[in-house]
Amino acid sequence: MKKTAALLIFLALFCARSASALGETFLGKPAVDVPEKGIRFVRAKDGHLFARLAATNSTAMLYRELPLPEGAEAMRLSWKWRVTGLQKGDKPWFDARMMLEILDAGRHKVSTPRAINRGKDSEGWEARETAFLVPEGGKTLKFMPALLCVKAGVLDLDEVVLEPTDAAPIRAEAKKAADERAAKLASQIARRREKAAKAFADNGTLLPGAPSIRLEQTQPGKLLNQYRICDIPDGVTALRLSWREKVTGLVCGEKPWFDARVISEFL
Repeated sequence: MKKTAALLIFLALFCARSASALGETFLGKPAVDVPEKGIRFVRAKDGHLFARLAATNSTAMLYRELPLPEGAEAMRLSWKWRVTGLQKGDKPWFDARMMLEILDAGRHKVSTPRAINRGKDSEGWEARETAFLVPEGGKTLKFMPALLCVKAGVLDLDEVVLEPTDAAPIRAEAKKAADERAAKLASQIARRREKAAKAFADNGTLLPGAPSIRLEQTQPGKLLNQYRICDIPDGVTALRLSWREKVTGLVCGEKPWFDARVISEFL
């Protein structure tokens, strides 16, 4: 019985050789477990590997750099993931997410496609995809699925496919979104200008009820300021700004312009 037990254990360990020992890869790089970073590669029932990220009060991220086809104007990335035991971190974006960046030949970032995230557990494996434009000169996609600063969670990743796709629908959707944002902004500006015009008509100033303020610096070398936005009515071509001030105990900073001053700029 002892010999049989020893033989069975030996066979089990032999069959459980790691993926790296077998020379297997995941997205072009050796499938090497990195336990201290929460990265493992798990064998599915059909024998293929999928990636598993696990984190507790930390970040676990799988990093790959994927070449982009020459001349591709847009790409589609699809994958399946399974999220279990997720407890988000302290910020809204501390969750499970797919982060992407596009680099040029000099390894400078030229684009950041929108991240895809999940803030709670999935119901088993979930298929996801995203499509994005490739800017001129884009050569490499930084592929960064992660559990980002989570309290706890496991992210399984499988069936990753990156392929060229038609750029026209993406450009059309981007233009539609930009037009909608511009229209919303124009409407907001028009309302604010109308409000400013009424305030000026009623009070003779664009800053009605501006309070008296005192700025007292207690941290030498630090900036201390009072910030306010003043909307300008439509049609105004010139402005006059007047005020009263009293400055005491001033010790200027290291630069000639480190002093007491009023600064304004147009947006």
